[in-house]
Amino acid sequence: MASRLHQERSEFVDEQYYADQCNQIFGLDMSVYPDIAATEAAFGGGNKINSTNIFFANGKEDPWKWVTQLENRPEINQVSMVSECDTCGHCCDLHTPEPNDPEELNNTRQQIYNFLDLILNPTQLLQ
Repeated sequence: MASRLHQERSEFVDEQYYADQCNQIFGLDMSVYPDIAATEAAFGGGNKINSTNIFFANGKEDPWKWVTQLENRPEINQVSMVSECDTCGHCCDLHTPEPNDPEELNNTRQQIYNFLDLILNPTQLLQ
C-alpha cells in the first residue's frame, strides 16, 4: 500500500537524478533545458494543466498520484479519478478486465469509457 511516510522510491531518485540521466544518455545540459517557467506559463504547471478534454486516472497505489491533478475542472472538460482499491496501481485501468477486478476499478473504466464516448460522439451532448 502506498504511503507518504514509507516511500516506494529511493530518495536518490529525484529531479537531479533524471537530469543527470538525460545528460548521460542524450548529452543534454538540463541546467538550461527545459525552461520550466516558460512551459508552466504556456501550458499550466503542477496540477493545473491548461488543456481540455483530459481524463486523469490514478490508482490508490500510484506513487506519483500526489503530483498529478486530483480535482475535476469541468470548465475545460477535465476529470480526475482515483481508483481506491488495494490492488490499483499505475495503468491498472488499462489492463484487460477480469471477473474478479475490484468494483472501484470497474467504475473507473466505465467513467473513462463514458468520457471518451462523449468526446468522440459530441452529438450526444445535444440530446
